[in-house]
Amino acid sequence: MVNDDTGSANHSNPAITVTDAGVLVVLWNDRRADPLDRCFRARASASLDGGATFVPSVPLTITDVCPATGDLADFSTRRFRLRFANGGETQGLAPLPGGDVLAVWVDEVDGVMQLRASAIRISQSSSR
Repeated sequence: MVNDDTGSANHSNPAITVTDAGVLVVLWNDRRADPLDRCFRARASASLDGGATFVPSVPLTITDVCPATGDLADFSTRRFRLRFANGGETQGLAPLPGGDVLAVWVDEVDGVMQLRASAIRISQSSSR
């Protein structure tokens, strides 16, 4: 199973790619750290055996993205913020030469949702 979270959090927006070495990489928005199931962090995992097993997932950021904040019940006075509850369709993966993967995901720094990107290097025992 690619998602190693055993809780009941709502995870969303998977992205999938395969490297030139045949490594399957998956990226998703993961809500395991938020008991209210509102905020997420991008996580990724990789399979070295065609999807039969996956290495433990790793967060790509330490920053929570919280599209829904404030009192959602107080809609009439607009004392809340609701933006793309699942982060929008603004993340993805692309294989790079040499077996690395380029990951792009939504992050939130200082209250601003924005795209982040990083290369992920796949080794025989883990991804980073």
